[in-house]
Amino acid sequence: MSEFLEAFSGDKYDHMRSITASLFNFLDRSQTGSVTFNDLVRKLYPELDEPKFKVIQQWVHQYESMYNSDKKRNT
Repeated sequence: MSEFLEAFSGDKYDHMRSITASLFNFLDRSQTGSVTFNDLVRKLYPELDEPKFKVIQQWVHQYESMYNSDKKRNT
């Protein structure tokens, strides 16, 4: 949350700070102070059933596995 607010610091961004805080709180489903990918998907697709949600999670895990293995090879 602090990164969100810091990005819009300064008098000329007062209205954006308020909008940003509202949006962040809306997306922070669990009210933990962070927005996870799962929080975002659930808010964007509230009618998404559990089997389809699990498919999306599998795609993310596949991407993470590919990304992490590529990253290891490049270091």
